[in-house]
Amino acid sequence: TAITLPIGKLEWGHTYYAYVRSVCSDTLQSPWSGSTAFTLPVPAAVALPYKETFDDYGSGTGVMAAGWEKANPASTNPYVSSTKYEGKAGLYLYKTKTGVTTPLYAPVVDINDLSKLLITFYGKASSKASSTVPDSLYIGVGHEPSVDDQITWLDTISIPTTSWNLYRVLLSNWKPSMGNRVVFYNDYVG
Repeated sequence: TAITLPIGKLEWGHTYYAYVRSVCSDTLQSPWSGSTAFTLPVPAAVALPYKETFDDYGSGTGVMAAGWEKANPASTNPYVSSTKYEGKAGLYLYKTKTGVTTPLYAPVVDINDLSKLLITFYGKASSKASSTVPDSLYIGVGHEPSVDDQITWLDTISIPTTSWNLYRVLLSNWKPSMGNRVVFYNDYVG
């Protein structure tokens, strides 16, 4: 009988090695097979207009949408959450109580000039935010997801309320030397 088991938390572009064996009981097991190598391909650039609802991935710590990458893959944040504006899920960006934050890279988009890219999203603040101390969402660009990437922050959005609001950001100050990956970072303590 064929059994399918999901494999989670794999990274795009990395090579993995799989081994299998039969387990009939605690004492009756086959030897491990030889390894089978596979590489998870990096997704092609997404065509515009691009809309991500985050509905197709489940939700919870460690869950991330296809093509979206954390600067630190080992980090549990950000992640796809059941908190959403509409649909089934949304993206949850936060900084942990220990001050750890992980920038999140959007998928590569099929556009040569990011200065013409309009980013539209709904967002709401944490329960700790207020009009005098809003949450801040930074939007910038980088080259490749890495804790060492030099991210250029192009805009900061103040999000003062826990009500959902529509936000629009135009990356008009973008230059090719800054990189071609849009990056998000939220500065608030979760």
